[in-house]
Amino acid sequence: MLLDPQFVGNGTGNRYGRALRLNADGNEQVLRVARPVGERGYCSSCTGPSGSIDEGFRATVYGFLVPNSGSPPTLNVTEVRATTGECGDEMFIPNVDQISVVLGGGNSAVKAHGGFMVTAWGFILPFGVISARFLRHRPDGLWFKIHMGCQILGYALACIGLIVAFANFGNVFEDGMGASFRHAVCGLVTMICGLLQVINGLNRPHAPQPKGKDDNDEEEEEEGEGKTKIRFVWEILHKATGYSTIVLAYVTIYFGSEVAGVDKDTFRGVFYGTLVFAALASMAAIMDKLMFNTKQEEEEEQQQQVPPKRTMGNEQEEQATEDKDDVDDKA
Repeated sequence: MLLDPQFVGNGTGNRYGRALRLNADGNEQVLRVARPVGERGYCSSCTGPSGSIDEGFRATVYGFLVPNSGSPPTLNVTEVRATTGECGDEMFIPNVDQISVVLGGGNSAVKAHGGFMVTAWGFILPFGVISARFLRHRPDGLWFKIHMGCQILGYALACIGLIVAFANFGNVFEDGMGASFRHAVCGLVTMICGLLQVINGLNRPHAPQPKGKDDNDEEEEEEGEGKTKIRFVWEILHKATGYSTIVLAYVTIYFGSEVAGVDKDTFRGVFYGTLVFAALASMAAIMDKLMFNTKQEEEEEQQQQVPPKRTMGNEQEEQATEDKDDVDDKA
């Protein structure tokens, strides 16, 4: 339970101080009072109508201090009132030394869920898409190896993040159209699309086999197999779904930062960081492609300028041709 800044003092600015811990029954009483006045979607179990509070819940709590219960001390709660009443002379104001103004660690489940999801959908999976889009010029199917590795690893981490959410958060689908509901819906759609992409990728149709190329090379020569209709349709579907899923993932991360509680600003900063990462990675891949193509063109020009090497066989043939021409001229 927090104490207003004016009671904290001691140069802490406008920080609220952690003055009391509530016993287990007291926590339940506070939640029962808070849920009906909290707007649906802004917490996993709030049931209040639109326009209810989304932060800053206040209440008057009555109870008895537990002797020698540590710092901050524990309060055995007897009653919780939604409206802030007057405690009068009975209001408890602890000593300054007993008040903690150090920011808490927040909800560890929120951090775990957000950490796994942001790592997967904000960094690893987008990089796999970028490699498939911009690194096909690299030999030996390098883009394909990066793409497959990133997609499998990224989706595995995302699944762990989803398990964390199911294990720790309430049924947000009962909370109306609030921020938590939007985040959950977008998140589930993103995960379903991601799963379909994995299945789709593992069951891709046979790729064309140009002469001298493997299944994962981009270049297609005139010689060799042509692209089948089913392969053509599959490529369009796979790419369109992949790009759309990544965009939806960014939207989901943004919605998630809105419901991250005390970690909201941190996750909002991380969200912007994922956008910067995607932009820089794309630019780096494009520059690599341009430099690679330029180098190849220069090497081809140099090869064209080098005269063919003269061998003993060639020299003998040329000499025989010259002798024959001399004989013809004399005749």
